[in-house]
Amino acid sequence: MFEEFEDQKFLNENLSFGKECREIENRGFWESVSKGIPKRFFDAEKEFSDIPRLTASLYMDFAETGNRVNFERKYFLRRKALVYFTFCEAIDNNGRYLGKIIDILYEILQETSWVLPAHAPISPNSDCLPDANSEIIDLFAAETGAQISFVYEVLHNRFDAVSKNISPYIIKNLRRRVIDCYLERDDFFWLGFGGNRVNNWNPWINSNVLRTAKAVCGHDEMCRVVLKAMKSLDRYAACYPEDGACDEGPMYWFKAGICLMECLDMFKEYSGGKIDLFGVPKVKNTLNFYSKIYVGGGRAVNFADAPSKSVCEYGVLYHAAKSAGDRELINFCADMKNRFYDSVEIPFAEPWRIINLAEANNELHGAPKIKYPEEVYFESTQVFVKRTDNGILLAAKGGNNDESHNHNDIGNFMVFKDCVPYVIDSGNMKYNRDTFSERRYTIWTNRSEFHNLPEIGGKNQHEGACYRAENAVYKPGFFSVDIQNAYEDNEDITLWRRSFDCSDGIAVCDRYEFKRAMPVTLNFLFASKPEVTQDGLLFEGGFKMKIDISLFNVRWEEIKLTDELLLKSWGESLFRFRFDKLAEDAAGTIEYSFC
Repeated sequence: MFEEFEDQKFLNENLSFGKECREIENRGFWESVSKGIPKRFFDAEKEFSDIPRLTASLYMDFAETGNRVNFERKYFLRRKALVYFTFCEAIDNNGRYLGKIIDILYEILQETSWVLPAHAPISPNSDCLPDANSEIIDLFAAETGAQISFVYEVLHNRFDAVSKNISPYIIKNLRRRVIDCYLERDDFFWLGFGGNRVNNWNPWINSNVLRTAKAVCGHDEMCRVVLKAMKSLDRYAACYPEDGACDEGPMYWFKAGICLMECLDMFKEYSGGKIDLFGVPKVKNTLNFYSKIYVGGGRAVNFADAPSKSVCEYGVLYHAAKSAGDRELINFCADMKNRFYDSVEIPFAEPWRIINLAEANNELHGAPKIKYPEEVYFESTQVFVKRTDNGILLAAKGGNNDESHNHNDIGNFMVFKDCVPYVIDSGNMKYNRDTFSERRYTIWTNRSEFHNLPEIGGKNQHEGACYRAENAVYKPGFFSVDIQNAYEDNEDITLWRRSFDCSDGIAVCDRYEFKRAMPVTLNFLFASKPEVTQDGLLFEGGFKMKIDISLFNVRWEEIKLTDELLLKSWGESLFRFRFDKLAEDAAGTIEYSFC
């Protein structure tokens, strides 16, 4: 993507890294930010009244229990508090918060490592505690560097008035923990220099390293950082499909595709527009991914590790849309602002995105009429999204079971009516030690039998690149895919072809062929409990799933939810219905529809 610009001489001659005028002394800038921040921002002070300690035993807790939340909640609270009070000080400009900011800043600067316990194994010498003699960069070491760089940029003059020792201490830590480590090492997997596939870690970390470098590097060294970031981002772009689909789901798109857009925006700014890739088709498609899979009501099509319900981060999306000159996407952001101004999550950990949010709130006006795409097909991930005239949205997928943040979900689908979820994908739970280990598929949300998929001969889908969809066919209003190869021990399964016909409503057809007669169970996961009727299932509100009930033994279970991510999307319960086919046979067709 960046090959034509990857020349040190070109970068040295054409890049300029002037200050962005975010210093507290720039009162016009901070008055504008103050006007654009939702008023509830200032009600959050009580959340940050007590800054927690981060002890060695708390760090070691992850190795002992596998619980990520105990440490991470306090770790992130510190950083959010630092950002929050910096905004309060910059807006109020009266010194009230300066002492608290310095206290929190020193707590963070004195941490042995900025790397999370779950990520510490990146360093071979770390165990239950981090290796204090070896710096590594994970997602949140880089993010911490960017946060502190922002605080330094805003308040360095005030720090200098308090003590001549604060700014050098900040710069020393940013250099040692981020910049020097970044420039000296090429072996981090997320850089992609080993020829490996990379995911959201790549643009997420590179974008934050660029922000950190801006605060502490001189011109020539900054150009070295930019060059290395370009080469690393090339590896990410090579893995990213032309159609812009993010196989990691919408949540990670805001850390993956959008972080790539943030890098492009920085390169465009630094070069005075000479490095402008926003017109590249892959970039345009990537930028519009979320708007294409947006369902409505704050929900998006949530295959992979992603919650169903997460309000669009319209501030950062608007900033990228402006850089790209994408009028339709700007209108989409205006619609998101009108709908979710009072509920959009304030990104306390990402100060640059708080500024983006203020920018969007100040600049987006009116209520443009948005026409969502009637139909989208992403060939790279084999994801099909269809909106019907009567308010139904179908999303279905093929793909493979080695996707980034994979769930075993080949052939899975979801159905909404008037933005209300009926047939669903649960999404992921809060991460723990098992999430990215060999025990990942012991977690029920990741298993195929808790998706809208068949169990065939007592077998379910298996993880791995060889467990994949075959023979995907897309044409307007129709999507079909073979899913038999996604199943473990699948020698007896000759065919399971799942087809979605949207020419007249939403009709699903499962056609199967086996080498011997086998039992079949259809699994369905619902957001609410339907009533079983003679011709199928009836949901509250009149939504129907039509199926010949006489062919099945129907059983169901209520899944009580305790995980905070699932509770946020679904409330207290989900319902899994299991349709056991009464007759075992070696070939047949099962048809059902939604209206």
